[in-house]
Amino acid sequence: MTKTVIKGFVKHDRQIYAETARILRPSGQNIIAWIAENPNIIGVGHVKARKLYDRFGPDLINLIEQREIPALTTVVTEESAQLICHAFQQHNVGEVLLWLDQMGINRSIGQKVISCYGDQARDKVESNPYLLISFEAKWKIVDGLARNRFGVSENDHRRLEAAVEEALYRGLSKGHTCLPETNLRQAVNRLLLKKDLVDQALALGDSTQYRKVSDRYQPAGTYIIESQVAQRLHEIIEGENASQGSIFQTGAPSHESVESAIEQYEQAQGFELSLEQKQAVQCSVTSKASLILAVREPAKQLS
Repeated sequence: MTKTVIKGFVKHDRQIYAETARILRPSGQNIIAWIAENPNIIGVGHVKARKLYDRFGPDLINLIEQREIPALTTVVTEESAQLICHAFQQHNVGEVLLWLDQMGINRSIGQKVISCYGDQARDKVESNPYLLISFEAKWKIVDGLARNRFGVSENDHRRLEAAVEEALYRGLSKGHTCLPETNLRQAVNRLLLKKDLVDQALALGDSTQYRKVSDRYQPAGTYIIESQVAQRLHEIIEGENASQGSIFQTGAPSHESVESAIEQYEQAQGFELSLEQKQAVQCSVTSKASLILAVREPAKQLS
């Protein structure tokens, strides 16, 4: 315990000295999951994959890549050992799996990263650790990994951009396809905890991960979807082709001709459509684009 006096205030610092230390090996959860869940490795589930890792630890990757079948058959059958070696050779992800475990990246996230980037996963994540957010990783975990393992500074543009992206994803999970700048600023502040960093983040402008439209921000995926929907509706309203104008073979239908068709249908079926149903038919037949809302009436209580 040390004591320091600063401007009349006493500051106590406790220093801890380690007497022993030992290196903990990675959990192996990514390696185990990849072996157990690979459809090409028949006969090896989570139990046997765990036994393999418990037996050899991180050296398991080297044994597989060197095709040390005799060693592997102390745990699994020769056929399974051959399948494991072939799968690793085919996908070339052994070192990536080991690296994911060394970084402490969650198994479910690690498997998604492998599925997306394959043997390029390590390079992708090291170039921008915040890519993990796209795979549903938690901000606190990713930010801690980026700051502590990869040395990302608090004002790094990758971190600032990712904070905006994360805030927009959180809004999307609550049903908001975009956020006004005021709301976004509050959300980003809860992640970065410093106003000047929030100002820097929003000053970055557009990125590959989000778009700014007027005073609102959207995740890139949502922006693309809504833009495509808007374009599609515009094309429909303008009339895509000659056949779209009418479902009748004898030119564009009039209001009277649609009513006549409805009456014939009612007579043939033996029941009458409601007023709302008739209006829906009129709208659908006479318009190039129509929007029909079905409103469910509240259930009546039984007395």
